[in-house]
Amino acid sequence: MALLLAKRARANTPDEKVLKIFSQEGASVADMVRYFERVGYTVEVLQHTYYEITVYRESLNARNG
Repeated sequence: MALLLAKRARANTPDEKVLKIFSQEGASVADMVRYFERVGYTVEVLQHTYYEITVYRESLNARNG
């Protein structure tokens, strides 16, 4: 279910915008990372007491780098 919600959120977010996803389930995070990388997004994951996933197109990173 988490992956489906993440896909919908990304579909409703313009490519020039960064999507932040917060999750407490490591297995869901792994699924989301695998999916977003496979479809061409750059993904960064930070682990706190929860996971913080940042999803963006690489060109955005190059512009802000």
